[in-house]
Amino acid sequence: MTTANQNSTSQPEPFYAAFIGIDWAKEQHSLQLQIPSEPRPENQTLAQSPAALEQWANGLRQRFVGQPIAVALEQSRGPLIYALMRYEFLHLYPINPKSLARFRESFRPSGAKDDRSDAELLCRFLRSYHAELKPWKPEEAATRALSRFNEMRRDWVDQLTALNLRLQAGLQAYYPLCLELFEGQLNTPMACHFIQRWPNLRALQQASKQSLRSFFYKHGSRCETKIQARLVRISQAKPLTEDEGVIAPGQADALIIAKLLLVLLDQITGLEKQIAELFTAHPDAFIFQSLPGAGKVMAPRLLAAFGSDRSKFAKPQCLQQLSGIAPITVASGNSHLVHCRYAAPHFLRQTFWEFAKCSLLYCPWAKAVVDGLVDKGKGFNAAVRVVAFKWIRIIWRLWQNKESYVEAKYLAALQRKSSPYFQSAVTTENAGE
Repeated sequence: MTTANQNSTSQPEPFYAAFIGIDWAKEQHSLQLQIPSEPRPENQTLAQSPAALEQWANGLRQRFVGQPIAVALEQSRGPLIYALMRYEFLHLYPINPKSLARFRESFRPSGAKDDRSDAELLCRFLRSYHAELKPWKPEEAATRALSRFNEMRRDWVDQLTALNLRLQAGLQAYYPLCLELFEGQLNTPMACHFIQRWPNLRALQQASKQSLRSFFYKHGSRCETKIQARLVRISQAKPLTEDEGVIAPGQADALIIAKLLLVLLDQITGLEKQIAELFTAHPDAFIFQSLPGAGKVMAPRLLAAFGSDRSKFAKPQCLQQLSGIAPITVASGNSHLVHCRYAAPHFLRQTFWEFAKCSLLYCPWAKAVVDGLVDKGKGFNAAVRVVAFKWIRIIWRLWQNKESYVEAKYLAALQRKSSPYFQSAVTTENAGE
């Protein structure tokens, strides 16, 4: 989303031949065009089709002889912005919906709105504040693809988790032994194939020991002690219920979920291969591979968070604030409140928090920071956000200088600053050896 440019006062105001506000809709967009020298704006509607958008954009190019035109719209992803981003003379300004809502309230306290009035407000907002905003500049295609693949993977992993929980609840009602055998970890090929082959306790207890042993061997579970323990559990198990009114529906649901889980597991593996290929081919991959605890999942997500354009984040505070990792201070009179930013890109904030948490296992100074804050009474999640705040600053510097992370170099910097975390980090590191 477009944010205010803190250095805008030193920059010349950009010239635009016209300003356009577009209120996006699924099938038809309302838009308003304002030429600075004209007193009255132009209102029209535009169909959401490739042909209509191309005709409209080419008409603007001819009418304004290719001069730059500023376009405000309420999205930074979707079919409209994907269609408009290929026209170099259109400078796109995705406006945060919350900013527009506040702007609307200043004119309409009642909250009344419609498509045409929103297009008018977007146009007016852009005309009034374009000098303080930064036009949207898309990342290169490979970086954008990596970013989208990362989000897709996370979405499908969440679906996988939801199905796993549903399957656990279903089995608990009619087939609890299956949960015990796999310790609740049902989102694995072995567990799913087990359910497909023996979907209820009666079918399982009719299977021979050799068939069961062969099944576990085939799926890579070859510890004889564990196999023997499972065989004993199966032979001694008692049914929770023998009511077919419970077993039949539960079994049908379990079989559906097992099949879905197998499909998801296979497709997520495919996504991870595509992510790995894009990440490995990226010239900045070495920076994020060097981060302790990043691994094959978090390193690509961090790369996508920073992107390839070094001018996008002029200082680390830009990313700390955008992600919601930086705390917000609200002060008025004697009131003083510090809290995290709730209206922030969820996946971006989640990326930095999860990486900071992963780094605790591999980075002594990070663990020392969290332990010290928790000992002082701070919550664990808030303490991890503090580490994420520090990591953004560190990674930003590495990203700007195109350098790998070296733990000894950072510890030396802490020592020079007489940081209280230096000795704690050294003690933690020595204790782990």
